Parts: sequence; structure tokens; C-alpha cells
Amino acid sequence: MGSFISKFFKGFNSVFWAIPFVFKNGLWHYLLYPIVVYIILFFAGIASLFGLYPIINEWLNHWLGVDSLGAGWLFVAKGYLAVVLGIMIKIFSWFIFGWLNKYIVMILMSPLYAFLSEKVEEKLSGKTFPFSLLQLATDILRGIAITLRNMFLELGFIIVCGVLAFIPIVNLFVPIALFFISAYFMGFSLFDYNCERHRMTYRNSIQFMRSNRPYLLGVGVVYNILSYLPVIGFIIPPVFSSVGATKTFLNIKKRVDLV
Repeated sequence: MGSFISKFFKGFNSVFWAIPFVFKNGLWHYLLYPIVVYIILFFAGIASLFGLYPIINEWLNHWLGVDSLGAGWLFVAKGYLAVVLGIMIKIFSWFIFGWLNKYIVMILMSPLYAFLSEKVEEKLSGKTFPFSLLQLATDILRGIAITLRNMFLELGFIIVCGVLAFIPIVNLFVPIALFFISAYFMGFSLFDYNCERHRMTYRNSIQFMRSNRPYLLGVGVVYNILSYLPVIGFIIPPVFSSVGATKTFLNIKKRVDLV
């Protein structure tokens, strides 16, 4: 347990170590690129959600039979249920929107974060990586495959937690479980850029992740915490967490010392 906690905090602290490192080494411009992607996705998502809400409300009212005039306690109860279900669907849709948005950004920005991770390793270890367009395309496809794998696995856990949320007492721990599940899979995606670069196979990468879960959780937890910051919460987590994950990966491989 002590070893787990120690490794967790090494991953955790690496993200905060990355903040001065990014500015000191002239990598701050990587903070600008996610802004454009997030703005486009945000407004596209808002337009989609607000376009769907009237359709969902109309379907609920028709399904419950409150889309026409009626009277009596049963009609009132159905109307109340329609309102409650409508609110629950809106809350759930915003949660899914935020969750899906995170993965869409990871997929779209995968080439950029892979390049950033490579630059960080060059600065830390002195090792250079020759450019290959074919290898870059291969790495991008592999990164997308890993991200999609994580997305669907996390979705499975979300569904399970959604069912558990109806169980008294157990439902108190569901938000905590979701937070750490999300942190793990985000750490997984961030570490995989390094696995790609070091030519680990898909199977070897998964084995590496499983053997180093505390580090992944440490980086992923900070990512989640930073993502709650207003305004900058959608800009800084991917960059600093990617740099921190690279530093931690190199430490695991004994290429640099983690401070």
C-alpha cells in the first residue's frame, strides 16, 4: 500500500512539475491550440443539445400521455413525472456531453500531444527521434484506437455505476468511483503517447499500464482536478498532464530522475 501511494504521488506531483517546465522550455504555445477545438465543440454541442431538448420533451409528454388536456391526480402525477424525467435527462446529457467532449478533444489533438511528448523527452533525455510521415500516421491511428478503447471501457463502467446509483448507501460512493475511473483512463491515454514512441506493441502497452496503475491514477487525478477550474479548466490539463506523464514514463524507464 505504501508503494502504491508513493507511486501515485510521483505521478500526481509530475503534473505540477510540468507547469514551470513548459514555460521555461518555450512550450507554452501548446496551451493555445486546444482553445480553438474546445470552442468549436462547445458551441456545436450546445446547438445539438438545445435542438434535442424540445424533441425529447415532446416524446416524454406523448409517452406519458400528458400531451393533451386531462384532469385528475393521475394526470397531474404524470405531468410531474414528465418534468422530473426531463430535468434528469438534461443533467445526464450535460454529463455525457462533457465526458464525450473530453475524448473527442483527445482524438483530435492526439498528433499534437504526441509531438509535445516527443519534444519533452528530447529535452529531458537528449534523445532525438527522426521524423517519419508513415510512422506518424501509424502512431496517430494507434492513439485513436487506444482512446476509443478507453472511451468504451469507461462508458461500460459509467453504465454499471448508473445502475449502482439506485442502491441506497452504495450510491454515495458512485461519484467517487466515477472520478477515479475517469482519472485512470485519462492517465492511460496520456501515457500511451510514450508507449507509441518507444514502439511498444498494443499488448505490451496494456501490460505496462496495468503494472503502473498508481502513476496513471496520479496523473489522471490532477487532470480531473484541473479540468474543474473555471475558464482555463479546458486548456491546461491536457498539456501539463501530457508533459507530466512523459516525465513519469521516463522515470519508470530509468531515463531521468523524477523530482
